Amino acid sequence: MSRLGIQQLQILAGASSRSSRALYVWDNPGKLIDRSGRVIDVSGEVWPLSDYSGDCHINWNLVTTATDLKDSMKAYLGHVVESQSPSAASSVFEHLKKCLNYLSPRTSLRNLNYVHLERVLMKLRSGITVWMFGHLRRWYRWCCDRGLPGFQPEIAKDLYRIKIPTSSNGQAVQTRNPARKTSG
Repeated sequence: MSRLGIQQLQILAGASSRSSRALYVWDNPGKLIDRSGRVIDVSGEVWPLSDYSGDCHINWNLVTTATDLKDSMKAYLGHVVESQSPSAASSVFEHLKKCLNYLSPRTSLRNLNYVHLERVLMKLRSGITVWMFGHLRRWYRWCCDRGLPGFQPEIAKDLYRIKIPTSSNGQAVQTRNPARKTSG
């Protein structure tokens, strides 16, 4: 179990208008410790991250999903902040945000299903960012593995059956210009 107490799930019965619709609410600890031992303030909607490459932020105001979906994403990113570098956490946030912002803002954990996630994949395939779907799969499986309400193991398995290309970032590029080819 993580330092965050992420497994402390709250299934709400209806105390307020926000909680009566939310299937899941993240028990935000207010601060996290990143893998370098730095304290990260996560009490607000902007999480400041910092490492050798400079400052970056996770800005939850840019996520347009339903509150319970956003809270599951916050729980997952809390884990990512603790286990990966700040720049990697920021990158995961940006890619997952892009994927989940393709969902309707009305899509909550109560009605999130395979068809919704497949539509996200179709939208990503229409561009050149289909590889980002891997971030969505990892988030969904992480939430499912921890028993967050609204996440179904069968959907997680189905998502991993889908073949998607990986990012070409870092791959060597070959030129088609014969004058630039070197002999080997």
